[in-house]
Amino acid sequence: MSRKWLIATILLLVAVGSIAYGIWGQKQGDAVAEKGEPLDLFNQQPIGLDFTEPPQISFVELVDLNEDSLSDVLVCDCTSNTLSWIQQNEKGEF
Repeated sequence: MSRKWLIATILLLVAVGSIAYGIWGQKQGDAVAEKGEPLDLFNQQPIGLDFTEPPQISFVELVDLNEDSLSDVLVCDCTSNTLSWIQQNEKGEF
């Protein structure tokens, strides 16, 4: 099989898979949020230290670094070249 045929076959399979998912992939009752619709998954609250100049956050990751079964926050500030660990002490308390 030539390379062109292989690429064409892969593209065809991807296209067929995408169409099939569009037809049969989403089941009735699946939760889908409309654009702009607020989700009640998270509560907005400030965490971390106060600042005088706003940070430029380039990366955020939720991870349980200290293995206490609570998600902690890793955040990179590219202005100050820092990586900060914001530890969750109790559920919802940082």
